Amino acid sequence: INHFFFRPTQIADSLDGDEFDIRETTLADGALFFSRRDAVHLRIKRLLAWFRDNLDSRTTLTIISHSQGTMIGIEVLNDPELAWLNSSFSSVRLVTMGSPFTHLYQHYFGHLYPSLDSEAWLPLRTRLDRWLNIYRRDDFVGTRIDFPMASDERDAGHILPVTTLGVQSRCLCSNHAVGLRGHMNYWSDRDVLAILHQELLQVKKEAADEQSLSIRRAA
Repeated sequence: INHFFFRPTQIADSLDGDEFDIRETTLADGALFFSRRDAVHLRIKRLLAWFRDNLDSRTTLTIISHSQGTMIGIEVLNDPELAWLNSSFSSVRLVTMGSPFTHLYQHYFGHLYPSLDSEAWLPLRTRLDRWLNIYRRDDFVGTRIDFPMASDERDAGHILPVTTLGVQSRCLCSNHAVGLRGHMNYWSDRDVLAILHQELLQVKKEAADEQSLSIRRAA
């Protein structure tokens, strides 16, 4: 509920408690400030900009998120203001765990969260190289994410190719189910860690080994 909060709020509305952090959300004129959702998004964008400005090389950016945090990750990565991500990082990847994106948001608020192959998600589709969704079969909050797939890619789980300004981009997306342990403690789940290692670290290692082999062959 805190994340999904649209109502513009006057400063006077916050005087009865700590519902909002005025220091983070006050507009320049001090008369109106954003909802908590906008404030959280701004914090994440500031963090990404910090990495952009302080890293010496174009490294891989991987955002790992859980539950409601997955919605923050998805929406921030779809923000048109972050067009600089792909020129600042060699690869942009998203991991969602126990995500309510399809199960709750697309189901109840489909007018705001349409299918991932719609025009609304164009920045996200062209920005991500990899999207890994992990869920438990008995998770009452997060389940599978409905990734649009080409007819010949039902098992691979690719988002449909998208051409933007003449450049074709693909995001490899996949769902991975783990055991019956509810919604919590994904971060310390050995099955989850094994998937992350296999799908992210191991793939990166294999790519590095292949590149090294190509260099040796060329030499």
